[in-house]
Amino acid sequence: TAAGCVGMFLAWKGDFAQAFNYADRGVLLARQLGNPFAEAANYCYRGIAHLQRGTWTESLADFDKSREIAESSGDDFRIYIVNVGSGEALTGLERPVDARVLLEDAISFAEKVETTFFLGTAKRSYAAALFALGEFDSAFRECQEYSLINQVCAKYNCE
Repeated sequence: TAAGCVGMFLAWKGDFAQAFNYADRGVLLARQLGNPFAEAANYCYRGIAHLQRGTWTESLADFDKSREIAESSGDDFRIYIVNVGSGEALTGLERPVDARVLLEDAISFAEKVETTFFLGTAKRSYAAALFALGEFDSAFRECQEYSLINQVCAKYNCE
């Protein structure tokens, strides 16, 4: 999973050529290993790299593949991360109704397992979906909560 993770980090830096060299290699290596957890992770990392580039359709395809593998291997936490990313991609594709469903599931899961990992991202994406749906008051409340989450995480060095 290291190669795929490096690809994701390089995409965050904006180095997309190198990002996809690593992300594609991560997917290939994971397939060759036959490890479903590594394969789901690497599709997820490549999906996140596509999010950073704004290639929503490709991102969603990678997230869908990651979710499929994670569901078959019982990797609920990976499904959570994928739902967060898919929600962002769906909003980018102007499908906020679909985004809302996945993001509500993701936020509910995070609350159930008491994690803050990617929760700020989920809240931000949820607010964007609500805004796209014209639910401005709800979007504003989510933005306030997202801001609060970021302040707490900065103080306690989480997420």
